[in-house]
Amino acid sequence: AWPGAAMAHDFFLLPHQFHGAGRFDVHATVGAAFPTPETVVTQDRIAEMRASEGASIAVAGPGEHSLLLTLTPAAPGAHVAGVRTLPREVEYEGERIGLIMEEYEVSAAAQQAVAALPAPRVLRATSERFAKTIVCSQSCAGPAAAQAFGYPLEFVADASGPNQFRLLFNGSPLANYPIAIATSGARAHARTDADGRIQANADGAGPVMLFAAHMNPPAEAGGRFAMLLTSLTVSSH
Repeated sequence: AWPGAAMAHDFFLLPHQFHGAGRFDVHATVGAAFPTPETVVTQDRIAEMRASEGASIAVAGPGEHSLLLTLTPAAPGAHVAGVRTLPREVEYEGERIGLIMEEYEVSAAAQQAVAALPAPRVLRATSERFAKTIVCSQSCAGPAAAQAFGYPLEFVADASGPNQFRLLFNGSPLANYPIAIATSGARAHARTDADGRIQANADGAGPVMLFAAHMNPPAEAGGRFAMLLTSLTVSSH
C-alpha cells in the first residue's frame, strides 16, 4: 500500500474540517501532493490509533483514496488524533538512495553513514510512520494539543505562542533539526530552533503539514537503519 519514492510520499491525517462541532471525519492517507489524499492506508498496516484525553477514535472503513477514521470529542476544545503504523522493512538501491536522502532530510551523521555504504550501495532500513492532527471542537482551548503520544518522533503544540510547535525525539526537543512545511501546492524547508520549536503559518490559507524524518545508522555493518517518519496537520479554519 506504500508507493515508491520518486518524490515526497507523506503519511498524514486530513480531517474534513479542522474546526466544528460533533464528530470529525479524518482521512488516513499517503500522498505526494498534500493535501490531496491518494493512497489508502490499509487497516492491517495500523499498529495503533490514539486520541487525546476527552476524545475517541475509530475506523469508519476504507474510502477511495484513504482509510476513513472518526474522531469524536466528548467536550469542546482542542483534540488530537494519532496513528502509528507497523514497522516495515524497506530497501533502496542506486539512484533511489539519493532521492530518499533528498526527500527525507536527516542529520549530518545519518547522511555520512549512508554515503559510506559500500558499493554496490543498498540502503536497508526499518521504517516506522506516525501521523497526528489537531482539530478544534467549538473552540481551540485546552491543553490537549500539547499532549505527546509517546511516539519516538512527533510534533506537539507549544504554549509559547500561536502556531508554535515543537519536535520531540524520544520525548526530548530535537534542536536545529531539518523539517518540511507543506501547504496546498507548496513545500518549504525549515529548521527547528535551539529549543526544538518551529512556527507554522496556519494563517487561514488552508491545511498545513509539518513533516520530519530521523535515521539512526545500524549498530553493525550490514545492519538496517532505523527510519522514523512523522507528520502533523493543522489549520486555522
